[in-house]
Amino acid sequence: LTLMLLAGAGLLLRSLWRMQNTDLGVATEQVLVTVVDLNRQRYPNPAQRSEFWRQLESRVRQIPGVQTVSLSDAVPPSGRMMSMIFSMIEREGTPLDRKAPTGGMVSARRVTPDYFPTLKIPILQGRAFQEADRNAAEGMVIVDQRLASRLFPGQNLLGKRIRPGLDGEWLTIVGVARNAVNAGLLVTSDPEYYVLDRTLSGGRYHMSLRTVRDPA
Repeated sequence: LTLMLLAGAGLLLRSLWRMQNTDLGVATEQVLVTVVDLNRQRYPNPAQRSEFWRQLESRVRQIPGVQTVSLSDAVPPSGRMMSMIFSMIEREGTPLDRKAPTGGMVSARRVTPDYFPTLKIPILQGRAFQEADRNAAEGMVIVDQRLASRLFPGQNLLGKRIRPGLDGEWLTIVGVARNAVNAGLLVTSDPEYYVLDRTLSGGRYHMSLRTVRDPA
């Protein structure tokens, strides 16, 4: 019985060590993450919510020690994220084949411009989002390495457009990001794309801060 307990404890510690040393694709040091939920009765319309989030971003940036601030609907390594099947992502110039195999799931995240520098997710091709992009006439998207290799294999995908879903807006690809864990530590992560949230009209966001001080 003692031998069985020791063996079980050893396997548990080994699994714990592997989980703690998993490369998440993000830098977690000096980062504070908190969830902010708005009262829908106090902020009933999108314009009110958008103004709240913009003021929140501005005020938090002024706190001494804060380097960058980002808002997103979820953060790695898991969370309540949007997702869809790969075959429902339309590529410009390629008609959507509704009879095609699903191709598995693709995760999606809505983020503000400083999301990538806050979590230090490297942009491997193209560029990250910029503040000026919030006022762009058309939506923008950054895809990770996994999705990039499947959307336009062997091609330069910068400047190409995709449309997730049958009634979604066309999004211009401006960058390719390094893969990050998005489905927890126990399963394989899905391909992922990041949409620039230009309206900030949601009622709930994860706010991430990168600091030069102790985040707490």
